[in-house]
Amino acid sequence: MKSTLTFLFFFAVSSNLYAQYPACFEEYNESEKPYRLEKFTIDNNGVALAAQLFLPKEEGIYPAVLLLPGGGNNVTNLQNVPLYLGRRAAACGLIMLYYDKRGTGESGGDYTKADFNDLLDDASVAIDYLSNHKEVNRSKIGASGFSQGGRLIANLAVRNKKVSYIAGVSGPINKVGPNRYYAFKNSLDRTQLSDSMKQVILPYWEEHFNALEAKDKARSIALDKEIAAVEGVGRQLLPPYHADRDRMPIYNSMGMDLLSELTQLSIPWLSIYGEDDPVVDAKESKANIEKLMQQAGNANYVIQMLPGLNHALFNPETRERFDFEARIVEWVLNITGG
Repeated sequence: MKSTLTFLFFFAVSSNLYAQYPACFEEYNESEKPYRLEKFTIDNNGVALAAQLFLPKEEGIYPAVLLLPGGGNNVTNLQNVPLYLGRRAAACGLIMLYYDKRGTGESGGDYTKADFNDLLDDASVAIDYLSNHKEVNRSKIGASGFSQGGRLIANLAVRNKKVSYIAGVSGPINKVGPNRYYAFKNSLDRTQLSDSMKQVILPYWEEHFNALEAKDKARSIALDKEIAAVEGVGRQLLPPYHADRDRMPIYNSMGMDLLSELTQLSIPWLSIYGEDDPVVDAKESKANIEKLMQQAGNANYVIQMLPGLNHALFNPETRERFDFEARIVEWVLNITGG
């Protein structure tokens, strides 16, 4: 029998499920402006992060949550969830802090040169800012994130002990390179490529990501020679040469050990996944969380697996979406006694 206790929730996506959520969230009315907004910059060693703080309408002392940006550098996509969630969470009596990822939006820094350690440093500085805000309850500071943000919140909590709870959505808790291959392989299912062509090109892509994960330049250069010799396959279907690979935090972070330090995590952790996520290996992430929390001796975690839902917790067949923002607010209010 496992020494840790895992709470697994299997929910159908329906209006009955949503009915359990806080009235303050469900009855939110933007025209009433039930929140206050502060805009400012946070400095991390010369990198200015453009931040927004959503506060309840009345001054007081409240629990606070840092919202980590997701993956990529599309500003609109990055801001959609935080801005939607921040306003509603503030209406429910929570303080929410969001900032543009370095090198995106109005923030400074170079996105192409950043890796996950840089992003974690930015997040830690934002946590420090929250801990010094006059309306924040310093004993009730948490972090939440979607996708890439859901990956990093656990490492943030280990590195900055001011974080006392975390809530992630579709966060990959596994090695970066193999998960990137998992996402790429699934993306081919949305193309018109034949199965025979997939069988030809997939080994090259798998080696591409594995070589990057191993940080083995010689291995990548050897793959370049193999790719150059391939005949009968369009160049665009094969991995880029090592010198032409993408430059972004997720590629720059391949080979980084983000898992072993999680055995030090001892705080409440909510993780929400769609079982049919084609971007993140939810089953592997679940298994890793269970293993890591067993090693940490931490039984205070919840893994919520949702059948039929994808990375965005959306069901393509029924066209229904799980309201994870409301779920996060509900969970944080329960954790903090808000």
